[in-house]
Amino acid sequence: MHLWDSEQFWLKAKAYIDRANEFDHLSTDFAFWSALSIELLARSALTHVHPVLNADPREDTNLLYGCGYELTAEPKSLPLHAVYLRLEKTVAGYGSAHRKLCDFLSVLRNEELHTTKLAFENLKPTKWLPRFYEVIKVLCEFRGKTLESFLGTEFTEVAIKLIATLAQERLTEVKS
Repeated sequence: MHLWDSEQFWLKAKAYIDRANEFDHLSTDFAFWSALSIELLARSALTHVHPVLNADPREDTNLLYGCGYELTAEPKSLPLHAVYLRLEKTVAGYGSAHRKLCDFLSVLRNEELHTTKLAFENLKPTKWLPRFYEVIKVLCEFRGKTLESFLGTEFTEVAIKLIATLAQERLTEVKS
């Protein structure tokens, strides 16, 4: 079950966010590595509920692997969009706004890797970063971990400020 171990997904997500944080937050490299990190953190949260939730249900062998049976073939995991949908049903505090941000980053990642498009070029942090940090916070707390344990002290302070701007924007929308 090592391939779908929740803690291993967490550690890989942490390694990717650490790599992202080596770059300026305005850079395409920061956005790219952040997008990869959130995918892994999402799988960490989902497999924390149960590894079988990460299994692509189109083949029984994937479900069996998720239940702990050893296989000779490599198991296939659930497509990302389905991961994000399942998180809405299993993780308190994770809602459609979070799923939409995750789907948005996933589409950009796919365009970056599977087309000639430079998908992260001209992506302004204001379009995604506050919600990204909010999603990270929700998924970390679900895993019983802190935002600081994922981002480190320096970046946690930035994240908390950006999350607060989201809350203020929602309050302003409600009042208007």
